[in-house]
Amino acid sequence: MRNPLIGKRWPGFWRIFSVALILFCANQLLEQVLLRWLSSDGLAALCQLDCHWYADIASQGYERLSLDGFDFSRKANLAFFPLFPLLAHGLARLLGLQPITAILLTGKAFFLLSIFAVMLLGRRVLPDIHPVAVGSVAAFNPYAIYGNTGYTESLYLFLGSVFFILLLRGAILRAAAAGALLSAVRLVGVIAFMSALIVWVPQWKTWSWRLRARAATGLALIPFGLLLFMWHLQLRTGDPLAFIHIQKAWGRSTPTGFLSWASVIGRGLTSDWWLYRYWALSGIAVLLICLAFIANRRHASLAVFSLLSTLVPLSSDCWGLTRYIWWQPPVLLFIACVVGRRRITLMAWLLLSIAINVVCYKLWFSPVKWYIS
Repeated sequence: MRNPLIGKRWPGFWRIFSVALILFCANQLLEQVLLRWLSSDGLAALCQLDCHWYADIASQGYERLSLDGFDFSRKANLAFFPLFPLLAHGLARLLGLQPITAILLTGKAFFLLSIFAVMLLGRRVLPDIHPVAVGSVAAFNPYAIYGNTGYTESLYLFLGSVFFILLLRGAILRAAAAGALLSAVRLVGVIAFMSALIVWVPQWKTWSWRLRARAATGLALIPFGLLLFMWHLQLRTGDPLAFIHIQKAWGRSTPTGFLSWASVIGRGLTSDWWLYRYWALSGIAVLLICLAFIANRRHASLAVFSLLSTLVPLSSDCWGLTRYIWWQPPVLLFIACVVGRRRITLMAWLLLSIAINVVCYKLWFSPVKWYIS
């Protein structure tokens, strides 16, 4: 009997968006049920921790200070990248919203768009997996809470997916533009540079000089978002790397070398706290899976992206690593590939993911947020 989750022809653009919208609404319905159960403060109660930092940037901009002699017992908003709060600031100005409301709505809007973008990427990378399976994995990933609570995860997933769609389609400059925006969302966004190299270098000899010029321009464009942020920090603080140096206020160490991640994993595995061991094991699992794909020369651009996107945060600490893992486009596609071929495995995965989401929401509103980064 033919498996209905394999070999299904992918629908058109607008049908994919319709499916993404339905899945997003299902996620929001689940959230509303949980909010009624766990909180009486409504939407505003979702904004906690990093969300407040982004709201502060959206309303006040980056602090003007010097890190020379800075009291690292206090924190500063220099640690957070600019594109997400900048977009929220624009939404607040356009609709007359409070910064916190604008941050939350911006995150939710990009959550919808990220589900859509992951499905479009799945159409190119996993054409034999049913689109509903790919979209469901994105909409109900175990850490989907971060798409609703004013964090950058949804924007990062959206731009990362758009980057790979354009990269694999051969749209050189548009892919580079998406990569430039990605590098203004999070430091690991600049890793798009490596993925572009992996795709473009093998084609270099066969390209005309025009295509080579486009590729060279594209490679120069990808880190542009990061460079603009560093330039702004130079003007505000005198330190273009303030976003790294301020991490000391969060108790994170500055990487001391290429192998910093190895010592971090070692500390995680030997920690007395089970959650640190879980984060370390999650990092090891992703690294090994990525290396396996690279060794087999399958989807190397995606695998290298996830490999380096995991190593960068690991170079300073294991804390909250799973949040960084579960919002990477390649990770979601890998899960969709594993569980999306049979209805029973997909349903089992979704039930597990929804259960984890319920626990995450319960802990989000608990007095002691011991699990949250």
